[in-house]
Amino acid sequence: MAEFETVTVSRYCSLINRLPDEVLHLILDKLPIEDAVRTGVLSHRWRNLWKYITNIKFVFEPSWETSTTGKEIVQPLNQFIRNYLGEKIKAFTVELAFHHSISDEVDSWIQFATSKKVEKLNLDFDVSNHHIPDSARGDHPYKLNPCIFKCESLEMLTLRWCVIELPQLTSLHNLKQVYLRQMELPEDAIYRLTSNSPVLEVLNLEDCNGTSDFHIIIAPNPHFQKLLIYEEFPVDTSTTMVVLAPNTKEFILTGYMPRKKYRIENMLQCVNVGFYFNHMYGLCTKEEEGDEEEGLNVLVDDENTQRTEDKLLEILCSFQETRCLQICDWCIQMVSSRERRNTGRISLNCLSLELYTNFLKWELPGIVYMLKACHKLEHLLIVIPPYPEEIELPEDYLMHYDFQANGYLINAIQDFVDPLQKLKTVEIKNNRGDHQTWDPESFEMHRFFQGAELGIELMILLRRIAVNLQHVIFSTNKQKHVLSLMKAVVQ
Repeated sequence: MAEFETVTVSRYCSLINRLPDEVLHLILDKLPIEDAVRTGVLSHRWRNLWKYITNIKFVFEPSWETSTTGKEIVQPLNQFIRNYLGEKIKAFTVELAFHHSISDEVDSWIQFATSKKVEKLNLDFDVSNHHIPDSARGDHPYKLNPCIFKCESLEMLTLRWCVIELPQLTSLHNLKQVYLRQMELPEDAIYRLTSNSPVLEVLNLEDCNGTSDFHIIIAPNPHFQKLLIYEEFPVDTSTTMVVLAPNTKEFILTGYMPRKKYRIENMLQCVNVGFYFNHMYGLCTKEEEGDEEEGLNVLVDDENTQRTEDKLLEILCSFQETRCLQICDWCIQMVSSRERRNTGRISLNCLSLELYTNFLKWELPGIVYMLKACHKLEHLLIVIPPYPEEIELPEDYLMHYDFQANGYLINAIQDFVDPLQKLKTVEIKNNRGDHQTWDPESFEMHRFFQGAELGIELMILLRRIAVNLQHVIFSTNKQKHVLSLMKAVVQ
């Protein structure tokens, strides 16, 4: 048996050795860099194959017991560069905890990558200090080598914890995707970057400008598709975010909504818009006794609650002409607060609306608010999230606007002066609960809504206000049930 296995292994090795170098290079590109280098001892032919790999990735993620200077990666990476024989690099990645003492080495690595016409460049200089404030790092971000901005081969650029100083002349004619994380960007940085990237399609900004106003001004560009902004790190709540992105087709704002003001303009071409502020639940709960953190509850009283409502509605109104709108359950609960006040209504022209809701008490008025706002609605998608969360409203608000959940959606029917004439399709997605599959003829709506029973009241509401409704689709990850007549749903 052992002899057979030896022959089999030998045969496979012989077959691999017959492959052309180009194929072996592709195989080596799939291996971790350490394993690719080790193949150099296999045979004389393999000795130099690793020196032509095009996917280069060096990562040093220290533990609590090891140093966090990043120096440990310097020698092996420098040695790799000295031995490298290839003419072209597809992807070059360096991930470490940056220390100012290795600035010159980092500069040389970037010069190496750009000289090899790199297509994808990923530089992460905060691999170990995630969630640690700048004041605790004991160092400053890496000042980016400006040669990057003259790399005409670059198609994707990912940067974390760097300082950008754009040169007067840049040449990023092939750059399509940019991902920036934990960076303090000058007011004109994004405009200058995008104005010199004529085919840019995607801009992803994560935890940037936490201590200053954030200006996201994107130069006109017919190729630009998607702008995603994510904020999780502590942000100075007195700051402002300004967004001007005239050619953006898709806009996503996610994480927290911490800033004092959001000014979003010139987004008329934006087709898809999504707001996912689920981290805001952490700022919408009453402080426990003995909690030393102050000022974290944005709903501490009615005045602050209304201020938070105003800020969210101002953001929503920036996208009155968008075709497809998605909003999370936190957003729905905040507009619920506004619906109960019966003030400050908005009008949206979206054709498709996606709502995340578990049909909790303080989501019901928000559903009504959004249906009233979207008078041109054609398609409604309700997604039931796996974990229900709920804001804690202040007592001075609840004294005036509290209500009974049961029957609320049915009673709201009379508040719809104008029916939803164009709404023809409603889909409910529920990927949790026990009722994920069923026999074709035995679908049970009550089981489908188990844990979110007030969703049945929504079905009754829609039957009354969507006079031309044609289909209701109940779906899980495994199955769909389509009802062609709404009347069959509510009987």
